[in-house]
Amino acid sequence: MKHNTMILTALLFALCVFVGLGCGEKVPIQEMSAAKVEVSKAASVQADRYAPEEMKAARNGLMESHTQVAKGDVSDASGTANKAKAKAEEAYNKSVPLLARDSIETAEKSFESATEAYAENLARDEYLKAQSGIKDANDQFQNKQFYNAHLKAVAADEDAKKARDISLGKKGVLSDSITDVNVTIDRARNYNAEKHAGDNLRLAEENVKIANDSLGTLKLKQGFSAVEVAKMNADEALAKSMRGTSSDKIGDAKALLGQAEKSPGASSATTDLAMARESLNSSERLHSDAKYPEAITAAEDSQRLSRLVLATKADTRVDLSTQGKDKDKAAIAERKSQTQIDCERGYALYTVRYIPGNKDCLWRIARIYYGDGFKWPKIHDANRDQVSNPHLILPGQQLKVPMDGSVTRCRKYITSGEGDGCASKDAKKSATKDAKKSSSQEGKAGYGEGNGGGARVEEPEY
Repeated sequence: MKHNTMILTALLFALCVFVGLGCGEKVPIQEMSAAKVEVSKAASVQADRYAPEEMKAARNGLMESHTQVAKGDVSDASGTANKAKAKAEEAYNKSVPLLARDSIETAEKSFESATEAYAENLARDEYLKAQSGIKDANDQFQNKQFYNAHLKAVAADEDAKKARDISLGKKGVLSDSITDVNVTIDRARNYNAEKHAGDNLRLAEENVKIANDSLGTLKLKQGFSAVEVAKMNADEALAKSMRGTSSDKIGDAKALLGQAEKSPGASSATTDLAMARESLNSSERLHSDAKYPEAITAAEDSQRLSRLVLATKADTRVDLSTQGKDKDKAAIAERKSQTQIDCERGYALYTVRYIPGNKDCLWRIARIYYGDGFKWPKIHDANRDQVSNPHLILPGQQLKVPMDGSVTRCRKYITSGEGDGCASKDAKKSATKDAKKSSSQEGKAGYGEGNGGGARVEEPEY
């Protein structure tokens, strides 16, 4: 329709020029051209929408001026064109502030959507550009520079929409954050968070749900805000629950050790009893250092060892007094069969084994080589490159056992079992006394400090 009108206007204008020239009268070309420019200007600010009556009058007046020229009423055509121009100007002046207002509102809505999509963080450059553009548009509007305000608002709208699109393209970041918080919540539950951190657990779960709902509705700002609250509470729940569970386990271990110390088996299972005490002490130290998972593991191992003592009968002790020499020889043979000696570097290589019911651990390896299980940290220090957790060693691992003294003494150890790396006579005597065990005692994998974990060797008795 608009295209046809323009064609008709052009034809009429050409006709007017032809008639005017033919009759020798002056056609009001300047007036009619000015009216046409104003009509086009009004159309550019959507005057048909905002000032339909004025726009209709302007168009009709322009057409009427062409008709008058065609009929030879040239003098009347000039006045009609001027009136059309005035109506077009009226339409423009009425429309342009309304258009600017609507353009600004559109840009502000797009900016709000970008804000909900968390564009302030996920598409910061485009977001700030849109924000600045809207401010400029409002400033221009206040200064009655309506058309400039309209142009600024249109540009700001485009920037805001771009910012939102970029943000929505990164919604996977929110999804990943929700997943991470859920993992923390599950870990907290494993440490009995309902008991130790009920309020934090509830807040974490509530805000994870909000974050999930926000992700579904693409309100990423709300989602990220909720997931931050969820993360804070999930982390707090995990910390509180680990601390609380560690305290509970240590308390249980103390109570069980007290029973074991008073049990008939305490005089027989002296090694396990000593290991139970050491594991409990280790657990308390780890708890003080806020290493709660390790403290829990050590406390559980102390309980396990205490149960072994409780299961041992007092009348199952073995008298080793007549077997000392044979036992010493057996211990030497055991060490030699399991040991590679690197005398130049000053250590033995011990291969961790798995023997059901009697599994390897740092405590027992220290007993083999030093005659004193409490010297296990010496072995751990030498193997930190492969044993990060002293409560866990694995079958097949080759552990370095530091051999104090000269190379000559180290080599002597291979053939005689004596030297700085072996137990002293006093240590042997002490170890023999501690090694009286129950024939029915069954060892399990150990995780207390000093008794490692994983496989434990059949322990030589000195």
